[in-house]
Amino acid sequence: MATLATYPYFELEFTKDGTVFDPIAVDALLTGLTTNQTTDLLVISHGWNNDEADARKLYSDLVPLIAAEIRKLPALTTREFAVLGVLWPSKKFTDDELTAGGAASITTASDSDALVDRLRELQDFFDGDETAHGIQQAIAEAPHLDRDPNARIRYVALMKAIVGRMTHIPDNEPEDVSASHLNREEPDALLTRLSDVDPTDLSGSEGANAIDTAIDMQLGGEQGGAEGLFDFSGFLNGARNLLNFTTYYQMKARAGQVGVLGLNPVLVRVKAAMPACRLHLIGHSFGARLVTAATAGPTDESVLPVATLSLLQGAFSHYGFAKNYQQGKNGFFRSVLTQHKVTGPIIISQTHNDKAVGLAYAIASRVAGQIGAAVGDANDLYGGMGANGAQKTPEASTQFTLNGGSPFAFQPGTLYNLNADATIHDHSDICHPEVGRAIASAMTAGI
Repeated sequence: MATLATYPYFELEFTKDGTVFDPIAVDALLTGLTTNQTTDLLVISHGWNNDEADARKLYSDLVPLIAAEIRKLPALTTREFAVLGVLWPSKKFTDDELTAGGAASITTASDSDALVDRLRELQDFFDGDETAHGIQQAIAEAPHLDRDPNARIRYVALMKAIVGRMTHIPDNEPEDVSASHLNREEPDALLTRLSDVDPTDLSGSEGANAIDTAIDMQLGGEQGGAEGLFDFSGFLNGARNLLNFTTYYQMKARAGQVGVLGLNPVLVRVKAAMPACRLHLIGHSFGARLVTAATAGPTDESVLPVATLSLLQGAFSHYGFAKNYQQGKNGFFRSVLTQHKVTGPIIISQTHNDKAVGLAYAIASRVAGQIGAAVGDANDLYGGMGANGAQKTPEASTQFTLNGGSPFAFQPGTLYNLNADATIHDHSDICHPEVGRAIASAMTAGI
């Protein structure tokens, strides 16, 4: 049997549609947990990763940090732990898109090759043969986007069609950008709005105003005049960010589907076989959405008792758990709190150092037509959990900072936004002793 930090280690791989790739692996998990008389199962899901090797490296780096902190806590030393690593198909933004100016790096017609390369890289990522054909058509249009308005019309229509075919995304997630936003604007206006979104220009009036100024110029405002309408490089930048939004939307859909249709039924079987086994769900990036969806289950009334939920730089709406974030509107995962689906604490790491979550939600804000004074911050309707924590959530506490020292005194039934500015320096920088200490501390609450 494989081990990780001396704990029995199991893996489950899920397909694009959320089903378990090898059902025999589920049987092996149940047998192994029973044989080892497991009392606590760590369930970990990666997020923005290109392949299984990235996911396994994350697990091999993070679990020893958690295990080291578990060994320091008397309440946990007599318990038998095991680890379940979740593997699912996901993609990430390219590294250059997460650096200053990276999102606006296409500057000439010849650089349309960069867009073509990105489209080719993503051909196998999306679901369905029809979508794969749409990507092929988008590749054909890409070299002409800078000069041909008809090519831009066709390209935008192809991206809209890809998102429109993602029918398994619930329509009642108004706190996140929906597919309907894409249909509200003409292609050139949409591409122009998306042409200058930089992850370093987030969460503050100065950066946001810089974006607004650039957009005003491209739309022919006072500062840019009519010349702004002919910034052809902007169309290529916009096309690339529209592709990023489409990729983000696919990841959002797939994370939810794997969580609800794949992981949740497996964990229900675990609890049926071993009712006393405590489940500790840990998710990074879109993996945070995956484990939250698994906790929520297919309906508000679904019951899967989860002991702790740890969301590390979560790539979903900061209103995901919210109560009445707008008149009469609750977050999509509100039932996790109201139905007490997590018996212990929920912990959320948050930092504006997270450029990936910032970029995703800056793009989302532009798609939705929102041009505000603080793009991506706590006041932005389309802000991200990993940047701002849970907003407009009465159960949320902000009393802790993710740092060293003593174990955290978490309480059951409380959600904690942990300020990680001093510890987590980018989206994937989560493997720190402080993170392990927070996760282990949460496990002691309620014992």
